[in-house]
Amino acid sequence: MVGPLKYVTLATAAAGGLGAAVITGGPLFKDIPDKPDPVIEKSLPVSAAYTPPADGFEICLTADAPFFKDETAGCYDRDDVDRLRDLKLLSPSGAQITMMMAHPTDYDLEPAPCATCREYAASLAEGWYAPTTRDIRREAFFQRACGFIDMLATAEAPREPFFGGRDLSADDVEIIARAVAFGDPRDGQATSSAEKDQEEAEAVQADDGRWTMNARDERVLVVSELARADFDGDGVEDVLVFLTSGYEDGSARVVDLGLLRGAPAREKAAPSYVSRSALPPA
Repeated sequence: MVGPLKYVTLATAAAGGLGAAVITGGPLFKDIPDKPDPVIEKSLPVSAAYTPPADGFEICLTADAPFFKDETAGCYDRDDVDRLRDLKLLSPSGAQITMMMAHPTDYDLEPAPCATCREYAASLAEGWYAPTTRDIRREAFFQRACGFIDMLATAEAPREPFFGGRDLSADDVEIIARAVAFGDPRDGQATSSAEKDQEEAEAVQADDGRWTMNARDERVLVVSELARADFDGDGVEDVLVFLTSGYEDGSARVVDLGLLRGAPAREKAAPSYVSRSALPPA
């Protein structure tokens, strides 16, 4: 089991603002079937050089980074996080995800492939867009993956701890399950059936630290902790989590990235869960 996270603050130099493009998360999405992508030799816009702030802060991942290959648990400084923007994205099944982006005004120009968050941010900045339903579905994946990078890039050391170095608990996982209406076939609409599913589901922690809940309809929810920091700017410690759910014997997975948010001590409140897509821009 992974131990508590650490927050590393080296000698503080000039604290600069983050210059990365803000990409908001999209709705939950299903895993994309593995199909080869066409190779089209077209060029997307090139984004301006990014200079991360020299504040010495490191964000520590307690699990391997989703969306990328071989980005393992460990501590990442601002440069390390920015480097993720140049990596090709992978689906939960390990297949490379590429989407096509179309020029906003030159309709004779063929769409160009986009494979990294740097390419995606640059194309959005110049008005390029996803031209087909297939690409729109894939864009939701890019929004999720690039939103993950943005969360790491804007994280700060919390001024107020909340979880006290403890691991996530079954109560924490149940809060997340209720927030995503786990067990309810209608997304976000709580029903008595869903509530009964949650009452009967039991959160079980695996040796690798992930939590699993099984609903009556044979769906499985897996909760993986990724990192701890102040992700929403209120100064209180939060936990960045990665969720997958789907039928036990099925291949499709619904994925979400969100925060288990700590509350200020004065409020004496339990943590709450919010999806990355529901958070305001960083």
